[in-house]
Amino acid sequence: MATPFLVGFSQRVIVRLLDERLVDLVPGGETRAMLYVANALAAAGEGRQLLSSLEKALLECPEVNELFADRDTLKVVVEWLG
Repeated sequence: MATPFLVGFSQRVIVRLLDERLVDLVPGGETRAMLYVANALAAAGEGRQLLSSLEKALLECPEVNELFADRDTLKVVVEWLG
């Protein structure tokens, strides 16, 4: 189960990706995508790289039609959040 930190982090990532047009979601899928990513990051645990886990979660999320960001772009998005 995702922590409040991971939910907030995932929300900020999804919003930023949408703002930058780096992700295409199914209509109305923003909240479901955010929760999916937060739960996937929680399940990955601390033994995994954040960017790898984030990329994998976004690619596997049923709410994501298309991801237009590679790992380097995701790194910039995550650094911008910090």
